[in-house]
Amino acid sequence: MRCQRLEQRLSTRHRMGLFGFGKTKNPEEHRYYLLPGQGRGARRKHRQQLVAAWVVGVVASGLMGLALWFLNSRH
Repeated sequence: MRCQRLEQRLSTRHRMGLFGFGKTKNPEEHRYYLLPGQGRGARRKHRQQLVAAWVVGVVASGLMGLALWFLNSRH
């Protein structure tokens, strides 16, 4: 009986992980594999998102700068 409790406590600690954050029982369940064709498509998608983010950032900062310039030039 005592041995079973000790074993149960040890297995619970192992699942808790470092500093008590949850750690899965079986890390193999969450392993990620790239299938053929996913790599290049994912890189292309990420590149398009990065370019879109740059464009939106430049346009937004330009509009903000234009608004500030307009507000300061009305004196």
